[in-house]
Amino acid sequence: MQKSAAGETPSAQELAALKRIEKAQEEADRWRYYHSIPQKHWATMSGRQPKILAEQAGRYGLPFGGALIDLQALAKAFHDFLAANAASLAQAIPGIGLNTPLPEETTKALSDGTDPLAVTRAAMMFASKRLAHAAGQGLAASSDFENLKKALQEMRQMEQAQIDLRLQRRELMTGDECRQMVGEGCTVALRCIENLTNALGPELAIWISDDALRALPADQRADKVRRFVEHVCREVRQQASRDWIAWMSTLVTTDD
Repeated sequence: MQKSAAGETPSAQELAALKRIEKAQEEADRWRYYHSIPQKHWATMSGRQPKILAEQAGRYGLPFGGALIDLQALAKAFHDFLAANAASLAQAIPGIGLNTPLPEETTKALSDGTDPLAVTRAAMMFASKRLAHAAGQGLAASSDFENLKKALQEMRQMEQAQIDLRLQRRELMTGDECRQMVGEGCTVALRCIENLTNALGPELAIWISDDALRALPADQRADKVRRFVEHVCREVRQQASRDWIAWMSTLVTTDD
């Protein structure tokens, strides 16, 4: 270093010695940093908030809940934890992963050829439950929640697009159309009652005062009345059907 400061060229042996000293200093600095990682840096690297880190440290007995993280102590504690819990970790603990089996309702929906949106909805419910379980165990990262939120938003957009398409195909009806149909149905029913009243009332009044009808045997009189009522009801039904078909055609014309 003195030669470099004086403008002289160090020898090869001196350069090699300098590199060994710098390497040893770098190694010493690295170990010093390993033993004093700021929790802010650890939170950034782990993708978790300090509060979550503190909860996990207390729950699992791992030393990363303080202001400084000793990586050497954490590495030993972490692998001791894995060794102590090897049996339970090897079991099928509910979690999130590619090897986690889908629930029965989702696999049944897939095999039955259910509406794809129904399958997606079932899968999203499954993922939500798994993520909630992982969060309760302190195993969920903030990115997991963001990804689930994004997936839910995309699913809602898909559902709305599917609803719009089915509305265009007239496979579904809007709320206003349903209310209009119910109202028209009530109108047709009231019109049927009115037509029956107008048709039966005057005729029955005439029959009551008809001496020839009263002179008929009871069974003949009942049969005559029955056939008349059936005739009137059939005409009212046919008229109501024509009215309903005409009203439905106005909906199709409006859509076109």
